[in-house]
Amino acid sequence: AAPAAALHRPRRVELLPSSVALSSLPPATSPRSVVLGVGGDELDPVEVDLSEAPFLIGGPPSSGRSTALMTIALGLQDALPVVVVAPRRSPLRDLSGLAACITDRDASLDLETALATGPRALLVDDAELLVDSGLSYVLEKAVREARDSGHVVVVAGTTDELVTGYRGFVVDVRKSKAGVLLSPQGPADGDLLGARLSRATGGEVLPGRGLLVLRGRAEPVQVAHPG
Repeated sequence: AAPAAALHRPRRVELLPSSVALSSLPPATSPRSVVLGVGGDELDPVEVDLSEAPFLIGGPPSSGRSTALMTIALGLQDALPVVVVAPRRSPLRDLSGLAACITDRDASLDLETALATGPRALLVDDAELLVDSGLSYVLEKAVREARDSGHVVVVAGTTDELVTGYRGFVVDVRKSKAGVLLSPQGPADGDLLGARLSRATGGEVLPGRGLLVLRGRAEPVQVAHPG
């Protein structure tokens, strides 16, 4: 097995492109997987299976969290009806063909109805605004029952606020230890997904640049934009 330190040391990050168009990448190989962007030593397409566990996207402002959600939404919309929860202005609100778009923080009945008629792709933007909202219980139930219900759940929010939260649905999402840390600003950001990051982690915020974390292992990735 590889030494533990090697598993958590991002490699050849300087080779990642500053921008990748989703249209330049191949389609995913299974219905509930998405091609998130490019990464690895050879800049190969990075495909993530979202059926296994809830997926968390964390990052500072302007790091591309909403864009990552858009890329995921476009990758899933042919497989599942997409339900968006966006309490703040978000490009997700403008996606065509949504099964539902919940913008009211207290519209719990609307969200319950949207999730009640079969498996859905539930995408939540600005999750930190919803921990104490009227939607919190419905979101917590959706996360905990995702495997049994067939829902795919992807949640995005500000790393600083999500990493210090100890209650609500975000805590349950974090337990999956799966997601993307966009422009991590320090080693402590790895705590969001249970990953040990290098002490040298930090620097300029680059939209879409980040680390894909799966079960504690972090690998560099440049998330594709929908253009």
